[in-house]
Amino acid sequence: MITISCYIAIYYCIMYSPFKDRYDNILEILNEVFLIISNYWCVAFSDLFWDTPAKKVRQGWVYMQLLIIMIVINFIFLIKRTLIVAICTWLEKRKRTKLAL
Repeated sequence: MITISCYIAIYYCIMYSPFKDRYDNILEILNEVFLIISNYWCVAFSDLFWDTPAKKVRQGWVYMQLLIIMIVINFIFLIKRTLIVAICTWLEKRKRTKLAL
């Protein structure tokens, strides 16, 4: 069900672009793709593919790296947007003080 809802969300974001900012749409699509990959990756922990615990542990580390990459990308977008807004606000305030003089 989660995978199907991710596919529906990706389709919706591509077809209708629900967010005003283009980067928000890209980030949402990227998050949904990472969720689909991580849902499929959970199958790797079953006994169907790997019979030794060491191989499952290695797959667990790859799974954690995938999740860390997703979190880092979200933080980069958050920090980038926060810095841009802070700089634009500072420049606008500076421009207003120059015009007031």
